[in-house]
Amino acid sequence: MTLYVNRSSAGKDRSVGRGVTPATDDPFSRKQLENVLKNSRRRAVLRRLLTEPDGEQIAVRTLVADVADAEHDATAVTTLLERRQRVHVSLSRTHLPLLESRGFISYDRERGLVSPGRELLAVEDLLEKS
Repeated sequence: MTLYVNRSSAGKDRSVGRGVTPATDDPFSRKQLENVLKNSRRRAVLRRLLTEPDGEQIAVRTLVADVADAEHDATAVTTLLERRQRVHVSLSRTHLPLLESRGFISYDRERGLVSPGRELLAVEDLLEKS
């Protein structure tokens, strides 16, 4: 006799709906935060947003310039334009969407603007240590 587990209900949090918030609303674990902060470009974006007064929006092109200038290597053969293009591609395709998915930023792709997300302050202490 074979028993089949109903996979749709397996592993569900039965406390959801009883006044307890689901796991998706739980604070990030330290390991999850450290994974996000492993990349220097993501750290640079988050630091830059934390320095903005009153959580103002920053243009993606401004973030690209800041990150590319911080990564400047005098021995590198790439031009400023090439370096900024590489940074722009990695930010817009990888890092900004990841940070947005974790709630650290709000990323308006249409207008090319980034603003602080609801979880940004959760990483402030870790950024100071890294």
